[in-house]
Amino acid sequence: LASHSAAAAMPEPLQLQRSLRLGIGAVYGAAAVPLFFIYNILPASLRQAGQPPEVANLVFLAYLPFALRALWAPLVDRLGRQRAPVYRSIVLVCLGLAVLGIASLLAFSPATGAVSITSAATVLIILIATAMIALDGYLMAMLPAAGRARSAALQGGGFALGGFAMGLGILACDGADWHIVVWLLMGIMAALALPALALPAAAPDAFVPDANEVTPRGIWRFLVGAASRRRIGLALTLHGGLALAGGMLPVLQVDAGLSLGQIALV
Repeated sequence: LASHSAAAAMPEPLQLQRSLRLGIGAVYGAAAVPLFFIYNILPASLRQAGQPPEVANLVFLAYLPFALRALWAPLVDRLGRQRAPVYRSIVLVCLGLAVLGIASLLAFSPATGAVSITSAATVLIILIATAMIALDGYLMAMLPAAGRARSAALQGGGFALGGFAMGLGILACDGADWHIVVWLLMGIMAALALPALALPAAAPDAFVPDANEVTPRGIWRFLVGAASRRRIGLALTLHGGLALAGGMLPVLQVDAGLSLGQIALV
């Protein structure tokens, strides 16, 4: 009762800011779980199950949508139209579908279903990337530029927390069956995603988002513009190069005798 009374007496802007901080951190924390799993643990699981290195490394094709998410960001922006409740709904729906999508991994075995697992991982990455795009639109509809800049620390902190929780979970069930690992992954992501429900649905009364009407012609100009081409090309090159270089690391770790728990600890 005392805590409820204190919350009731709290000024609304302060409540809004706390809910925003909690929700932003939760989105990135939940997103980090499948991202770190696909990047670090999944290739090691495939290699540990007897897949050759080139097949185990195939999973990094799933990261292409994350590198190229700018391609459909204007479509998400057009759907949202600077309306915070719409962006919020997209974020929550994508996170919810991603949590459920993790369960699809239960239908496949790392020993025989490398291509199917990679396809499922690609869908998960698309959902996570779309949630992050929608969160960016949400923040633009909710906060001025200075507030959005400060939220970067929350995004980075949430991302680190999600990866840390995933690593501890894999370490705790080291040597467990594939199905147990998948259920654990699903549970960790769901637990981290729940606080995202705290994201406020409406912006403060005093804040008016920048007017920026999105049209099909504007989307096309964005995609073919010189600045966009440079950024998309840079993202593809950097993400692709890092994936090719880092993709073999889990495979080499398995070949060196490390367990999944030890790889997660690293």
